[in-house]
Amino acid sequence: MIHFRPQDLSPFSSPAFTPFGADISRTGFYGFCADQGVVKIAHHGAGQHLDPDAPRHLPEGTEQRFRGFLRKALPALSTAPVARTRVCLYADSVDGDPWIDRHPELEGLTVACGGSGHALKLAPLLGDFIADAVEHGEGPRRFRWREVREAREQARFDGHTD
Repeated sequence: MIHFRPQDLSPFSSPAFTPFGADISRTGFYGFCADQGVVKIAHHGAGQHLDPDAPRHLPEGTEQRFRGFLRKALPALSTAPVARTRVCLYADSVDGDPWIDRHPELEGLTVACGGSGHALKLAPLLGDFIADAVEHGEGPRRFRWREVREAREQARFDGHTD
């Protein structure tokens, strides 16, 4: 995510400006109203593999990609200085779907993880899904143990420049 510091915050302040998702499935970009002098613009995508203990630096070209999006979607913000940046770590799976199922090789182990990208909208259902996996041996079909879909892993940040 990048926090931009525009000279004039009024166009980016509530109620004139609201939090947005810019066709996240296609562009991956979303943002929030001005707060504490900055406008937060972020990108949700397949991300990158990294060591959670390693220093977190934005990947090469990230600021340019954000500015390219802003030139099209929010031109008044596209030249604002960067106040700060941050790389968010969250527990998403490579294919974007949660994993809720018993482990195929380790008896007694039920896995429920990888829901960061969808956990909010699935929150009312997750308890039942996990309980079913623990008690009955399998989670919802879409979230069961599976092979990693390589094509989805390759649809990384650099593919979302629209």
